[in-house]
Amino acid sequence: MNHSPVLTPQPRSPLPRFFRIPAVIAAVIFPFLCFLATEYPSFADKEKFFAFLSERRQVVIFDQLLIIFFYVLIMLAFKRVWPSALFVGFFTVGFGIAQYYKLRVTGENVYPWDVAQQGTHLGGLLSFVNFPFPLLYVLIDLAVVICFVLFAVTRLSVPLRWYIRLPAAALLAVYALFMTRSPVSRAAMLNRHGLYFEDMALQSSNYRQNGFLGAFTINVLSGGIARPDGYYPGEGDDILSRYDASGRDSFAEAPDIILILSESYWDCRLLPGVEYTTDPMAQFDRLAAKDGVISGKFYTTGFGGGTDRPEFEVITGLSTDYLPDGSVPYQYIESPFPCYPSMLKEKGYQTVGLHPYLPTFYQRRQVWPLLGIDRQYFSDELLHIRDVEAEYRGRQISDMSFAKYIEHMLGKERDGASPMFVFGISMENHQPYDNKFTDDEFTLGVSSDRLDENTLMLVRNFAQGMADAGESLAELCGYIDRASRPTMLVFFGDHAPTLGANLAAYAQSGLIADPSAVTAEERQLTQSTPFMIYANFELTDSGVLHKGRDNKVTSYNLMNGALQAAGFAPDRMMMWLTDYAKCRPDYNIRMAISPDDELWSFIREHSALTYEMMTRY
Repeated sequence: MNHSPVLTPQPRSPLPRFFRIPAVIAAVIFPFLCFLATEYPSFADKEKFFAFLSERRQVVIFDQLLIIFFYVLIMLAFKRVWPSALFVGFFTVGFGIAQYYKLRVTGENVYPWDVAQQGTHLGGLLSFVNFPFPLLYVLIDLAVVICFVLFAVTRLSVPLRWYIRLPAAALLAVYALFMTRSPVSRAAMLNRHGLYFEDMALQSSNYRQNGFLGAFTINVLSGGIARPDGYYPGEGDDILSRYDASGRDSFAEAPDIILILSESYWDCRLLPGVEYTTDPMAQFDRLAAKDGVISGKFYTTGFGGGTDRPEFEVITGLSTDYLPDGSVPYQYIESPFPCYPSMLKEKGYQTVGLHPYLPTFYQRRQVWPLLGIDRQYFSDELLHIRDVEAEYRGRQISDMSFAKYIEHMLGKERDGASPMFVFGISMENHQPYDNKFTDDEFTLGVSSDRLDENTLMLVRNFAQGMADAGESLAELCGYIDRASRPTMLVFFGDHAPTLGANLAAYAQSGLIADPSAVTAEERQLTQSTPFMIYANFELTDSGVLHKGRDNKVTSYNLMNGALQAAGFAPDRMMMWLTDYAKCRPDYNIRMAISPDDELWSFIREHSALTYEMMTRY
């Protein structure tokens, strides 16, 4: 007679019990480790971090209480410690890493709207980062991970019954909702801890004074665009009512218009002590020297990244100076928006936008139609155009292929005889610049006794992209010269590149003396890029631009000046912008310009116009 074996319970491993006391200790110090994981990489300097701890104690306490709040809330809800540690640890470590890299690559902090707009593209964004995370930060993050493993192995839990834990968690949640129920209550809560909504006005000091968590919280609770002081509903209409826009277009035939945002197109010859075997700006200079061409310096609010901000300013005439730092302007647009593409569409133009990258980046696929851009072509659509062979250079679709796509739009994609507006954003010269081009792709060499080997390599790769962009510019200008229709090209660089962590190329070459305190004179070089307006018909001078190479124009005034040069009659907004250009052609908030009374009046009115437009549509 067979008997089934008797199953006896196996003794549990003594290891989890052995680690229980270390796990309890880890549970107590875990919030502080998460605080270090978030805040220390943000400062990236022991002296600055310890100064923050000693001089901003109220804020430091708030930042740690914020971590503890979520840590305890989730722990009460799930009983086990590990789910809480996973949630809090994931976000604090993740934000610390993101802040470290973004600050060093672009000079900008991580903002709440970065998470909302670019969270789905994190893998793509990290591909632009190619320098190591410091060992000390790795050790801090490793300590957070070890704590989590301890909690999971020991199954550490809160020694409270569910009927105590869950009501306690609910009370904490209700308390948080009560404290943030209105702008007044949110401001009062922040003020008690030395935090103020006014700190949003300058995000660099916001993050420096309040740490990452304090500044991030201010931004989350701020509610979006700040209302300008003294603004009243309809003020923008009152400002523009001073102008009479009854003029008519002066051209006989409406020209095709090509607007090109050239990624990171900046004159690298400005770096002192750097020499090139081939001039990377040779094509630009040759074309700019032609009779009747308009060129000069384009003053931008971008640096190292944030292409969407100068893009938005160019096509709307508004300014991102009055939007939260780092925010994506397109996130505020929810309905058809008056701007240059929509104006041209009303005049009978076919409107096309193309960008050889992801369609969801900066919400372009969603928002471009609201701006009047009817047909959009992003990387997937462009690669399906059989008449243009896509060449890749520097990991991206080349600028020469980009130029061929634009020519294709003006030719085979034209619907009938109506004029076309084509807005293109290039991608080839996007960062990262380390090992961007292979040896056989280089057409120029770079030398310098001021730059270290790694920085010199970055500059060479960037300069090669500049040379390629120049060749594509020459291709488009040649196409315009051959075109049977009147055609105008408006070409500009969106921002300068960072060229290494902490502005390495700028600092090592001596273009910038102190990267942490860039002067107004240095900003004239780092916040400006080349621009050009090239046409196969006579361009006219206006109050914004004139023929020649010594022009200065802000991002929000470029299309105004270009359209008037082509013979378009200005509307009321364009007339106001023209007066602004006459007062000061190079102003934006990043230029460190001290405004006089006249300039301050324009700044104030621009903020009112921007606020009214952004909140109306």
